Amino acid sequence: MARERKSIPRKMRPQFLVICEGETEENYVNFLRQYYRLPIKIVSKIIGSKISQKIVNRYKKDLTGSEESIKTFFMYDADLPEVVENLKKCNGIL
Repeated sequence: MARERKSIPRKMRPQFLVICEGETEENYVNFLRQYYRLPIKIVSKIIGSKISQKIVNRYKKDLTGSEESIKTFFMYDADLPEVVENLKKCNGIL
């Protein structure tokens, strides 16, 4: 008789969405991912100062998995008060 194989459920790797202000921040995120060889998926997007929750939700839809399982981070300089106020309205970690 043949033995039955038990399948081990795969664990979903965490996904991180990093929304950046410019190219420098995006390069820094890519460097960290390569240097530490993180087994996670990091998607960095350059948006600039035009940040809103609607834009964040659009980028979350592009990723696979549920929107609740995707952690969102913002990498912005705090030099413009308008941008900081917009970031505080968005769901994510500054």
